[in-house]
Amino acid sequence: MLNFLTAILSNPAFILGIIAAVGLIALRKSTSDIMKGTLKTLFGFLILQAGSGIIVNALILFSTMFTSAFGLNGMVAEDNSLVAAVQVVLGKDTALIMVFSFLINLVLARFTPWKYIFLTGHMMFSFAGTMAITLDQMGITGVKAVVIGSVVQGISMVLFPAISKRLPATTASPSVSGAVPGSASPDGLADWSVTRRRVRKI
Repeated sequence: MLNFLTAILSNPAFILGIIAAVGLIALRKSTSDIMKGTLKTLFGFLILQAGSGIIVNALILFSTMFTSAFGLNGMVAEDNSLVAAVQVVLGKDTALIMVFSFLINLVLARFTPWKYIFLTGHMMFSFAGTMAITLDQMGITGVKAVVIGSVVQGISMVLFPAISKRLPATTASPSVSGAVPGSASPDGLADWSVTRRRVRKI
């Protein structure tokens, strides 16, 4: 029984499925809605894992061809492909970081002046995968990686919208703010600085 539970909780698809079920139950959804939402989440992640295998195989073939043709070692500088490709190895850490960072986001939005909730699911997943990869390369794994990754991502998920909110209004409602993980990057801060100078000149 213990081995069965361990096998389930070590699979990120089942982890996200359980989280989805708990959320739907908390929202008092009907039994059919709970089943549909849970299964969609579970199968969606399983499809993602299967697709990541296709991506990895394609990239290996391309890398081999590139090396043979030019004698150079290439790399794929695209975060979504990288995150998808490592789900076989870091899928559990990615899923846990994504879930706990969102909970931290909710707590910060509730008890701090930063009233922002990050709702862009694919960016949350990409960010969580990037955190898992980065920490793994630094030699940080397991519970420690999940804790650090969740805290960093959870804070970033309210910090980035707060930074973006200081830009000139680009939405119809003042209660809405948009942001991506690059909002606080050097490029994002440069855009913010340039925009402020333009506004002052006007």
